Amino acid sequence: MLNPQVEAAADASSAIKLDPCFAKGYLHAAKVQLARGNGAEARATLQAGLRTTLQTDCPLPTCLSWRTRWWRWRRLTPPPRVSRSASREVRRRARLQSAKATARGRGGA
Repeated sequence: MLNPQVEAAADASSAIKLDPCFAKGYLHAAKVQLARGNGAEARATLQAGLRTTLQTDCPLPTCLSWRTRWWRWRRLTPPPRVSRSASREVRRRARLQSAKATARGRGGA
């Protein structure tokens, strides 16, 4: 039986050769290199993986939600989020309602 690090390195390199867009292959290769004490090589491997997977010819990863993939496919910006002032107002109203409910429960207001 081979050394587990050697087996892991072989698995990671075969995964990268089979599918260069598979980001986990680069991650596993970098983890093996870190375990061996090669931090600089691990960083270079991760950077190479990022460069490769962020190319336009790589398909979108399936681990992203369908909504994120759809927005990226449409190349649109995501819908605007609720402004902070609006969310503060919603929280303030909820606090007031809970305070009123608490006061009613105690026999007040």
